[in-house]
Amino acid sequence: MAPRKTVIRLPAAIERHHPKLPRYVVVPDSLVRPWRLGGTTVVEAAIDGIAVGRRTLSRWGEDRWFIDLTEALCRLAGVGTGDRVRLEIRLAAVDIPDEIRELLASSTRASENWERMSDSRRRMIGEHVRGGQRSETRENRARTAIRDVGADAEKRLAAFIAKFGAKDQRLIRAVRRAVRRRFPTANELVWDNYNFFVIGYSPTERPSDAIVSIAARANGVGLCFIRGAGLPDPKKLLLGSGNQTRFIRLESADVLARPEVEALVAAAIARAEVPLPAKGRGRLIIRSVAAQQRPRRRAAQ
Repeated sequence: MAPRKTVIRLPAAIERHHPKLPRYVVVPDSLVRPWRLGGTTVVEAAIDGIAVGRRTLSRWGEDRWFIDLTEALCRLAGVGTGDRVRLEIRLAAVDIPDEIRELLASSTRASENWERMSDSRRRMIGEHVRGGQRSETRENRARTAIRDVGADAEKRLAAFIAKFGAKDQRLIRAVRRAVRRRFPTANELVWDNYNFFVIGYSPTERPSDAIVSIAARANGVGLCFIRGAGLPDPKKLLLGSGNQTRFIRLESADVLARPEVEALVAAAIARAEVPLPAKGRGRLIIRSVAAQQRPRRRAAQ
């Protein structure tokens, strides 16, 4: 039987790390290995025989995967934290949303690149587009996705950085090289947003799993610790006062080599909910680009 049609059935436990986080179930890597997954994918899932729809199956280290379960889905299945259940999963069909299908028909290059992509990646793009509640949202997501498929990610990243002044461009590139060396297996998730240009470093393709990020705007560059509020900081380096994120300012990439900064990075990695892959190299993924943006260059003095 072809791997994509294989149904996996296993006993599982409904787990939860924190009341504010979603519940989840763990799937051993040994069970999904025949699927030859390259990364996060979408599956059709059922709990105790009750279908819970299309869910994201994400890697968690080298030996397991996990599936998030929303509160609504847990109510639907009648389960709670600690319950033992019978989990059934199968790879979701790679059905292309109409919004993507129309755009692929208009771009030969995008269509060719789409065909070369893994099923896992196509599922994830399809789910992202399909998740839009309004037709214009789905169309915008499709346009962004197809633009990403039809263009080289490194070239697009270079264009984002080129919006900054020459000095800031050199700093951003140097910081990226240093962070990339420290997080070689993480995916680089890129946002060119209204306020900030951001590169997040995540063990998965999920922004919520990011451990640190580079954030830049006209007045400087910083390294953000996504869950920095809980990190030990004896040197009082971390700035910010929110419930979760903290940051440090970077005048140069050399700041990242300081022992006290490396200690913060090591602590953030150790406390990550989803561990970094032990081997391989992460991908560069353009997540979103804002149509309108604040100026990236410093105002003339």
